[in-house]
Amino acid sequence: GVFRYAAGTARLMRLKGVQGAPVTMYFRSANRQLYLGTATGLYILECTGNRCECKAVSGVRGPVVGIRGVTDGSLWIATWGRGLYRLAGHGVEQFSVQDGLADNFVRVIAEDSEHNVWVGTRGGGLTRFRTTVLKPVGIPEGLGGNCASAVVGDGHGGAWLGTWRSGLFQWRNGHVEAQRLPQPSLRVLITSLALDDSHRLWIGTMKGNFWVLAHFGAKARQAPLPVPGASTSHLLFDNKGELWLAQEGQGIFLFPCGDPRTCNPLHLLPGQTVGALYEDSKGAVWIGAEHGLWKASASRGHKLEEIDRSVRHVTAIHEDSKGRTWVACSGDHIVVYSGTSSQPFRFANLPSPEIYNIFEDNRGGMWFYTAQGLARGRAQDINRSLMSSHEIVHLSAYGVADGMRTIECRCAKQPQSWKMDDGTIWVPTAKGFIQINELRDQHLPPPRPVIQEILLDGREMTAESAVKIRPGQHELEVHFTALRLGGAEGVHFRYRMAGLEPNWVWAGSDRVARYGQLPPGRFQFMVSARDAGGAWSKPASIDVVQTPHIYQAAWFQAALSALILGLLVLAYRVRLRMVHARYSAVIGERNRIAREFHDTLLAGLAAVSWQIDTALVLCRGETAEPNLRTAHGMLRYCRDEARRAVGDLRDEPDAEPPLAMAIEKAVWQMTEGTGVQAIFDADKDSREIRQEVTLDLVRVCQESISNALRHAHASKIAVRLRCEGGQVRLSIRDDGSGSDSDRLKKPPAGHFGILGMRERVRRFGGSLLITSDAAGTLVEAIVPVSQK
Repeated sequence: GVFRYAAGTARLMRLKGVQGAPVTMYFRSANRQLYLGTATGLYILECTGNRCECKAVSGVRGPVVGIRGVTDGSLWIATWGRGLYRLAGHGVEQFSVQDGLADNFVRVIAEDSEHNVWVGTRGGGLTRFRTTVLKPVGIPEGLGGNCASAVVGDGHGGAWLGTWRSGLFQWRNGHVEAQRLPQPSLRVLITSLALDDSHRLWIGTMKGNFWVLAHFGAKARQAPLPVPGASTSHLLFDNKGELWLAQEGQGIFLFPCGDPRTCNPLHLLPGQTVGALYEDSKGAVWIGAEHGLWKASASRGHKLEEIDRSVRHVTAIHEDSKGRTWVACSGDHIVVYSGTSSQPFRFANLPSPEIYNIFEDNRGGMWFYTAQGLARGRAQDINRSLMSSHEIVHLSAYGVADGMRTIECRCAKQPQSWKMDDGTIWVPTAKGFIQINELRDQHLPPPRPVIQEILLDGREMTAESAVKIRPGQHELEVHFTALRLGGAEGVHFRYRMAGLEPNWVWAGSDRVARYGQLPPGRFQFMVSARDAGGAWSKPASIDVVQTPHIYQAAWFQAALSALILGLLVLAYRVRLRMVHARYSAVIGERNRIAREFHDTLLAGLAAVSWQIDTALVLCRGETAEPNLRTAHGMLRYCRDEARRAVGDLRDEPDAEPPLAMAIEKAVWQMTEGTGVQAIFDADKDSREIRQEVTLDLVRVCQESISNALRHAHASKIAVRLRCEGGQVRLSIRDDGSGSDSDRLKKPPAGHFGILGMRERVRRFGGSLLITSDAAGTLVEAIVPVSQK
C-alpha cells in the first residue's frame, strides 16, 4: 500500500479507485501532481486528509516499474513487458520494440543535460529518445500511403494532404483522416491543391482530372475545364480571388473570376512548362519556367514582364520576410532579387544540386528542399552573405537522424510546402510528409570541441601544451570531436592554424585537419564546433611549433646576413682602392700633360712674346706698330688661357669671374684691334653659376667668334646672354658670309671646333643650335643650370 509519514507517524492511506493492485512506485511531478504506479497501470492520486482517491490514466497499462518527469514537462512511464509510455498534455504515446525500443522490459529512465531521454532495458541495452526538429507523418500516423505529393492549409488550423495512389487526407489536431474521391485511390495521382476564399478545395491530378471539394466529408465534384486535359502542375488563388492554373507543356491559364466553370481563361506563356508559381506580398505573381522568369500583376492587365533572361529552368520561388525574392534554378543556382537589383546566393553543403522548394521559418532561417534531404541557413549568416559578395553561407543538412524516415524528397508540384499559422512547415517526401517544427532554443550551450589525437607522418604524438615538429617536411593530422549525446551527426566544425591561416576553414562534419608542410615558426591550432544552425563554441586550441633547419634558424640567417654584409663591405673597399689607383693614374697622366704644356707651349709663347716686345721697341713710330701691339695682346690672352688649361689639368684651376664678366672679357680680347664691331648684351641680374659651366660657355663663345673672324670675315658680331626659366641661353650672331649646312653637320678632317662646342654643351645636358645663311651665322647654346 501507500503510507503517509507526517508528524513522526506513518499511516496507511486508504486508496479509493485502486482495486487491490500492489503499488510499485509513486512520483510527484513538477506541477505538484502525484502519480501512482501499480501493477495494473498509472493513476493520478488526489488526497484530502487521510483519504486519497485514484484516477486511472487511460492508455497506460502496468505493471509500472518507473516514472520520470523530464524538462519539457512530459512524463515517461516504464513498464515490465509492455514497453514505454509518454504522457504529454492530454495524449499518451506508447513505444515498443516495433517502434525501435531495444526491449519491452524497461528497467530505468534517465535524462541527460542535453534533454535526451535514455531508457535502460532488461536485455536489449540502451535506447535514446530525443526531440527533433522534423516530425514524420506517414503510414504509422494514419496516412494511406508513402507517396506524398501536395499539401495546403484547410483554413481551420488543419491541412489537406495529397498523395499518389493513396487518396486525399485531412490532418487536424494530430489525427489523419481519409477523404472520399470520385475515383478509387489507386487511380488518383494528386499533383496540386489550392484553397479559394470560400475554403473550397480544388484538386488537380496527373491525368487531367479537376475536382472541387466544399468541405471534409462532402463529395468531391468534377469541375470541367475549358482547357486541354493535360496534367495540372500548379494551382494558385491570388489575393483577388483569381485562379492561376499551369499545365505540363501548356503554359498558364488565368481565370479572372476564380471559377473555371463560369468564365473563360487567359492563356499565358503557351507551350512552356512552368516550374514555379508564386504570389508576393505586393500582389504580383512570379512565374518561373524553363525559358525564363516573368512577373505579372492585375494592375497592369496581367501583362507579363520579363524579369531575367539569363534565368533558365526555374524550380522554386519564395519571398522572405525582408521582401527579397529567392529564385532557384536547376544546377544549385540561386538568385536573390531585391527591388531592381539581383545577386547570386553563395552557399555550400547543399545535400543535392536540385532544389525543389525554398521557404522561411519564423526565425528568419531559409530552408532548401532538395532531392536528398533538407538544408537550412541561419538568418544572420544569410544577411551577412548578401551584404558581402565574398561571404559563403555554410548550410546545415537535416536527414534521418533529425526525424526523417528517408532523405528521398519528392519533386512535387505547386504547392510543394505549406506553412501553418503556428510556424510548422509541411513538406512531402517519399515516405509521407515531414513537419518542420519551429526551432526552439533549448538553452543548450554549443558542443565543446576536444582535440583527440595528433598524428605526425601517421604516428601518434603525445603533447601536453605544445606539439613540436622536428625539421623537415612532415604530414600533420589533427583529429578532433565534440561531445553531443543527441544529434552528433549534425555537429559541424571549423578550424584554423593561427599565424598561418587568416580565416576559418569550414570542415562540416569532418573531424580531421591535415597539413602537408608547415613553415618554421610557432602556430596555434584552433577548432570550434556548433550544432546545426547554432552558434559557434569557444575554440579548443593547442600550440604547434615547427622547428627550423639550421639554415632556417634566426641566428643562422642573422649570421649569414652579417657575412654577406661583410663581403659587400670588403668588395666595396677593394673597389674603392681600384678606383683610387685608377684616379691616381689619371691624375699622374694629367700632371705629365700639364708639364709638357708648360715646358713646351707656354715656353714657346713666352719666347714669341719676348720677340714681339723687341719688335715693338725697334718699330716704334712705324706703321706696323699697331699690328704688333694687337698681336702682342692676343698672344698674352692665349698665354693666359694656356696657363688656365694647365691649371685645370693639375686640378688647381684659377678662380673664374662671373659668367657675364668672363664672356664680356673674352669678346673684347678676341675682337680688339681687328676692326670688327662687337656688341655684348647680358641680363643685369645674371646669376652666378658653377665654374665648369662658366668655363665651357666661355670656350663656346671664343670658338664662335674665332670662326666668325677667320672663316666668315664678319664685320659685326653680337653676343647676347640671357638667364631665364632655370637655363642659360648664349647666342652669338655675325654678319659674315655664312657656311653651308653640310659643312656644319660634318666638318672637314682636322677641324674640331664645332664638335668641341657640342660636346661642351651636352656635357651639362644642354643643346647647341647653329643656323647659317647668306646673311650670317647664329650660334645658340642652351644649358640648364642651378645657382652656385
